Amino acid sequence: IELINPLDYELETSLILFLDAIDGGGEHSRFIINIVIDDMNDMTPSFEHDYYHFITNIQSSSTLSDSTIVGQVHATDPDISTNSLIYSSNSNLFRIDSESGQISLIEPLSINMTDQTITFNVTVSDGEHITQTHVTISIEGLNHRPEFEKSQYFFQINENVPVRTIVGQIIGKDKDLPGTRRGELTYTLRSITPYSEFFFHTSHTGQVLVTRIPDAEQQQIHQFIITVRDHGEFFRRVSFYFR
Repeated sequence: IELINPLDYELETSLILFLDAIDGGGEHSRFIINIVIDDMNDMTPSFEHDYYHFITNIQSSSTLSDSTIVGQVHATDPDISTNSLIYSSNSNLFRIDSESGQISLIEPLSINMTDQTITFNVTVSDGEHITQTHVTISIEGLNHRPEFEKSQYFFQINENVPVRTIVGQIIGKDKDLPGTRRGELTYTLRSITPYSEFFFHTSHTGQVLVTRIPDAEQQQIHQFIITVRDHGEFFRRVSFYFR
């Protein structure tokens, strides 16, 4: 028995052949031949992503421990014969676990590295083939809690004002740098008085706008709690009302 075309384990793992033997008198016998195809390490491992981006901060690095994980890369190999994949990197700030692909800090980061990005290469090997991906880690500084300019706000409007009228503005402040993720503020509105949420909402700048024409005969006072949240981990609430 000779091969006509090469076999590929990734396409089929075994073959069944039927061999018929026929003599001159017309008698015949059939034999079944099972061929098991062995897997060879002929495939290159591949990462789930061509590019990875993770975020860490100075605050978390100051409490560094072996369990502080910044992120994780993952690769697969179609070859079953590959017992394990080995990860490595060329970074002198971050280590990578050779078996799991988990990335962690080697030592606490310097405060001078605030708002910087570090890019390095990670490779994975199956013993014969090597694949590479790029990892970028954004380093954030200490995250400050946002504050409001006032502890309470009061606005007054006339009834029957048109939709999209600006009632007023709630102003939050954050010591973090503008343009950074932790310095970007968002506002959300929660009504205390019934049905008030149908008449007003807040924009990303803290402006309170009319969404339905208010009627003083139906309801004179609308009271809310507004929350300002940064994109780090902190938030602050303040109440306001108007009539």
